[in-house]
Amino acid sequence: MGSSNITQLIVGGALLVLHPAAACAQDSAENKWEKAWLGSVAILAAANTADALSSRNLPEMNPFLRNQQGNFDAGKAALIKAGATGGFVFVQWLIRRGHGRKHYDKPFTIINMGAAATVGATAVRNFRIPRYQ
Repeated sequence: MGSSNITQLIVGGALLVLHPAAACAQDSAENKWEKAWLGSVAILAAANTADALSSRNLPEMNPFLRNQQGNFDAGKAALIKAGATGGFVFVQWLIRRGHGRKHYDKPFTIINMGAAATVGATAVRNFRIPRYQ
């Protein structure tokens, strides 16, 4: 999967989630933002997956994600990325549950989309780096 395909996937998903027509016309504003939050969680997970895929066969700067040879360790990275993203989303879920969804869905959606854009941009950059065998 090339960098342009990843970019199209992330941008297309973001437009689908944030576009008002993505939710039913009868839904309340709170329900639309709840759907947007759920979509932003999926896009954040997709961006992290694309970032992990884009790092294969490359030297890794993050000491938590590299093996002893200094290259990207896909297994370790998948666990760390899934744990960090899952923890991030779990904290959002706890806050939404305890303090009311209608107050937090919109800001959490924006935060998730910003994080997905940052991670997605890293994936695009990584796909542009020549690979070595």
